Amino acid sequence: MSLSEDNFIPKAFQKTAITELQETPDNRTKGLKHLRKLITEEKSLIFPIDDDDFLLRFLRCGKFDSIKTFERVKKYYKFRLENRDLILSTQPSQVWPHIQDNVLSILPIIDDHQSVMFFSQVPCWDPEKCTYEDIVSMVLTLTEKALELTQTQINGVMYIINVSTLSMAHLYHITPTLLQKSAKAITAVLPVRVKGIYFVNAPSIFQPIFSLFRSFLGEKFQGRLFMFGTDLTEFHQRVNPAYLPKEVGGKLPTVDNTELLKELEDWEPKWLQYDQYGYK
Repeated sequence: MSLSEDNFIPKAFQKTAITELQETPDNRTKGLKHLRKLITEEKSLIFPIDDDDFLLRFLRCGKFDSIKTFERVKKYYKFRLENRDLILSTQPSQVWPHIQDNVLSILPIIDDHQSVMFFSQVPCWDPEKCTYEDIVSMVLTLTEKALELTQTQINGVMYIINVSTLSMAHLYHITPTLLQKSAKAITAVLPVRVKGIYFVNAPSIFQPIFSLFRSFLGEKFQGRLFMFGTDLTEFHQRVNPAYLPKEVGGKLPTVDNTELLKELEDWEPKWLQYDQYGYK
């Protein structure tokens, strides 16, 4: 899939932008102006203040409430400061080998109404080569990359994880600390609208991990977290199989990450540029 697009709102997304995000020309102008003022007054924060595209991804997540959005901006950069080792591991060249192994992918966009979907495959996860921290890094990297797409900012994202071959070798790497960090990052730090998190083909040994992960989510996101066994009927009622690969009963072929890997390579200079911003 291609993630290259500016923040002009295509007609297909305008209804959602207005009704769900309150994005009107007036709110957009006022939001950008007030958010710039608030960030400028945060003297210890270095921020690309003239970058409308970057500001808009936060404003859309905050539904153009500039005060609420500013709190998200501060959380975002405090998380990056407090978890520096993790953030450094999200550099595209660091996650490239694992994405090459199809541990995490972004599914093709079929139409303008769907959320952007991330697909993680435990069957492709070799715990001797890839730790759970590597997986968290991949999730953060690809989410940040996908946020360059206007459709991601407006329609939000879904995370779909096929845990069919989960074993004790995998569980060894999944610590409560990393589970908590990953839950916090995707629901309270990154400027992303999370529409659903789905664990599918779940074996019984996954239940304790699911319960622990759920405990780290707020009430709103607990209602968007789901686990399914091998019967995917209810899952397919929630997520259209036309959007899904065959590994989870969908109509799409196995994901090919070739294009995504090239886009990550091209994106690395921009990642390095934006990594210079934050609390100093």
